[in-house]
Amino acid sequence: GIGPQIIDVPVKPAGGIHGTITRHDGTPPNSAAVVAFIPSRWSVSREPYKTYPARSENASRFLCKVPIGGRYRVLVREFAESSLLWSVSDEIQIDEANPIAERSIKLPQGRDRKIKFVDPRPRGGPVGLHNVQLEVSFDRLFSQVLSLTTSGDGIATFRCPSPEEFSGPPNVKYRVSMPPGRFRGQTVILTERADAEIRLQEGVRTSGILIDSDTGKPIPSAEVRIFPKDINRANYKQNITSRTDREGH
Repeated sequence: GIGPQIIDVPVKPAGGIHGTITRHDGTPPNSAAVVAFIPSRWSVSREPYKTYPARSENASRFLCKVPIGGRYRVLVREFAESSLLWSVSDEIQIDEANPIAERSIKLPQGRDRKIKFVDPRPRGGPVGLHNVQLEVSFDRLFSQVLSLTTSGDGIATFRCPSPEEFSGPPNVKYRVSMPPGRFRGQTVILTERADAEIRLQEGVRTSGILIDSDTGKPIPSAEVRIFPKDINRANYKQNITSRTDREGH
């Protein structure tokens, strides 16, 4: 029509969880993210958690806006280049009588966890100076990927909470991926909270020439990507990427 269109939108007041974040020594974190989640299973969505991302101020204060009428937990995480420390609050009831809650959440000191990569050949030793990806996932809440490099003795070290400093919910899983290079690409799920040793596997090589079907000439500087045909059964679930040279190899 010609006139203005008026839409009525029902609005409900929100509750809030706010507070401060500190490291184990009392200093504020450099970079932090916060999410409030419902730990109990919802009968309607059939999903284990429903999340409410938070807004943080200068990485030391946070504010979560959540619906009134529910029990929540707040997960705070600080992540850097080779560390991921997190802490979870106790359950917080938000209702008409208590619409606002305040919490001070302290991050753990954490400990170094070492993953050693070993050459599979009989005289092979540690695999040093190799890139590694570590994915830390919190059930269906979110995941964080750290990019690490093994030292000369084949060890990739990252910092995480010790078993005494954190217990769920949510459940935390670690997945380590070694991209293909000198060895076969490999993905390993760490099942324990202790240091681990991963023996790599020798792979095979594939090569060819990329040809233009119309001209019959090779195609230089083209990206070629190999990916698992059945990703559920593949040991390495990521793509392997290469690029052709001047002759299309």
